[in-house]
Amino acid sequence: MNLVGIKFNKIDAYRSESMDMRGSDVRIKLTKLEQKREDTALIHFVYRLDFKENVGYLALHGYSILNGTKSEMSAAALKWKKTKRLPEDVEKPLVSMISATSTTASVFAGHTLGFVPPFAPVTARV
Repeated sequence: MNLVGIKFNKIDAYRSESMDMRGSDVRIKLTKLEQKREDTALIHFVYRLDFKENVGYLALHGYSILNGTKSEMSAAALKWKKTKRLPEDVEKPLVSMISATSTTASVFAGHTLGFVPPFAPVTARV
């Protein structure tokens, strides 16, 4: 099966007046498998960045396209229906792809609300 990119379709955010940013937690939740054709499905997700001490949150909603054979897609749909999980060979790379893409997007989206990035910046040495 093949994963085809990440698309965002909604951003939800809140920022309190507090400047006390003591860290953040990231959660990635796969929310829905939407069968489009017998060989194609959309995997919907939410990437949520919660800042501790109730400072705020940033949630990025989106989806990835999953392509495969009819039998692969049927097996994935059945597993999803029973467990709300995808086959491991799809789920692991999908969660990694969501994490990488969403972390970068959250830096830009969060900047307008004054959030610190969800990772430590790299220090370049020359």
